[in-house]
Amino acid sequence: HYQRTRHVGAVLPGGSSIMAGGITQIGNSVVTATVEVYDTTLGAWLNAPPLQAPRQDAVAAALPDGRVIVTGGATNSAASSAATDLYAPATGAWTVGPPLPLARYDSTATTLADGRILVAGGYTGSALSTRIDIFDGASNSWTTGASPSTIQLRYHTATLLQNGDVLMTGG
Repeated sequence: HYQRTRHVGAVLPGGSSIMAGGITQIGNSVVTATVEVYDTTLGAWLNAPPLQAPRQDAVAAALPDGRVIVTGGATNSAASSAATDLYAPATGAWTVGPPLPLARYDSTATTLADGRILVAGGYTGSALSTRIDIFDGASNSWTTGASPSTIQLRYHTATLLQNGDVLMTGG
């Protein structure tokens, strides 16, 4: 099990968890592509195949079919990434997904009631973003959503409400 920070995680079918990317050498800022799965049956961390490229400050969310999307992030402290990786727990393998339309990090990912993933805001490496992109796992594609306002979003939260709206606060 790696000590890491600025990584992403998601719950897998059956209750296990996946942790990906981040910084593994705290203080030395070594960005990593390493991935681990916490197997609740074994009570242990298991190594999994790595992401396509090292990154930190990405976002992750579970798709209705059990896959996990990891997208965006930063390859170092200033370079934003548009990379999208899709993890299939049934096979333990990653596939490369379509790139995030706007490379950025420090955004949020929210699973909507219909199973699509809403990625909001973030930082491009040179500017804050108000952009909303929505990933549809069934069609393996991105669409651009309506920006919530002119407020730029970074270090915010995005919570799915019972009525289907997404509440974004902070940042």
